[in-house]
Amino acid sequence: MQMNNIVMTVLSLSLSGSLLITALMLCKPLYKKRLSKRWQYYVWIIVILRLLVPFSFEMNLIGGIFEGFVGTSSVFDAEITYEIIAPAIHATEQGTLQAENPVTNGIAQHLWVIWLAVAAILFVRKLTIYQGFVSYVRSGCVELESIEDMERFGRITEQMKVRRMVRICTNKLVSSPLLIGFFKPIIVLPTIDISESDFTNIMLHELTHYKRGDMFFKWAVQLAVCLHWFNPLVYLMGREINNACELSCDETVVVKMNCDEKIAYGNTLLNALNFTGAYKNSLASVTLGANKKILKERLEMIKNIKKKTKYAAACAVVLTIVMSLGAAAAGVYGMTNRNARNTHETIENIGHDAALETPEDGVVIKVKNRSGQRNVSESGFFAAESGQVLTLEITSTIRGGLVDLFLFAPDGTEHRFTIGTADGAIREVELTEGIWAYNVFGIFRNGGNISITGTLMN
Repeated sequence: MQMNNIVMTVLSLSLSGSLLITALMLCKPLYKKRLSKRWQYYVWIIVILRLLVPFSFEMNLIGGIFEGFVGTSSVFDAEITYEIIAPAIHATEQGTLQAENPVTNGIAQHLWVIWLAVAAILFVRKLTIYQGFVSYVRSGCVELESIEDMERFGRITEQMKVRRMVRICTNKLVSSPLLIGFFKPIIVLPTIDISESDFTNIMLHELTHYKRGDMFFKWAVQLAVCLHWFNPLVYLMGREINNACELSCDETVVVKMNCDEKIAYGNTLLNALNFTGAYKNSLASVTLGANKKILKERLEMIKNIKKKTKYAAACAVVLTIVMSLGAAAAGVYGMTNRNARNTHETIENIGHDAALETPEDGVVIKVKNRSGQRNVSESGFFAAESGQVLTLEITSTIRGGLVDLFLFAPDGTEHRFTIGTADGAIREVELTEGIWAYNVFGIFRNGGNISITGTLMN
């Protein structure tokens, strides 16, 4: 069954992203202890962009693979589509050919509808859960009243150069200190009964999340996960990014601390395990707490953290460039029709030479299958003047298949006519000045013949 361009583009993005995810996971043992946690966190932005942005070089790996697939599957496209939709092709009383596009009227059309519906349901569900979580937390919040704590918080925000107002509240039902709210941020504490050291470390941690915009990054990840819900690797990616986010935040906070301050920060992480609130952390909130497995890794990182050398920084830059080039080279299946691009490349190569002179009879398209041949495939081009009309005379007795005629205007605009059994059909197309291209392809397994003649009329 022929897949439409939307589905093909999403699948190609998913495959490109999967290659990058696999590469990062396989190389993780090599860079885990050598490069900064900050780099290990932000390098995932390249993967997210590859999963979300359908743009790349015209020549790329995945685009070439998918275009090859489209080309080799054309035989099956015509046969299966015909069986499914029994195309409504008929001649009008004036003899004008009318054909409904089989892709947009067959089951293949619903591939993108199903994909989009599932993605939308998942994303809306995540949004609903998050909004519900935020509402519950906000409704139970109590403003921090301690003047000393507020003054301490003010000094920390000034030290970190946080210009926007960030509120502090307490809610006994939350299971860990956390930051919620995109544009009206609130740091929520499970209790006010915490030491001065823990209070300072919690504020440093949550304000670091806020300054870096980690919530926005987390939601970009959630969007990618929802759009590629069929790809198991994106769920692995989500977990990796969540862990990298906390490790990177810890690194940013403790990198300038002395030994005693690092020990105190580690104790703050351990103390966070003692909070037993009923509200579990939502998927896109940024918290101080973590499960025991990642907590062990965080404590080890704090213990062994060292300022990275210039060599490590240089390696990080090189790897970033390699990942970026790899993402671009992996690429994506373009929405531009492959035949259109190939035909226009041919036109650019030949230019406006004598081969494009219009025959005396004005016939610029003449296509028919050979006797007994159950397929037709032909491409070509012709020059047109502004205001001319191309009259297409189509005679078809084909059975058990479809034939597609594509016309490509000088500006790249595509005109498509799908032909089944339609005797004596006529179609007229107004032309613009320049070089036009055409491509005809089809298979009709139950026999028959087809003839297409295109004549230029002034």
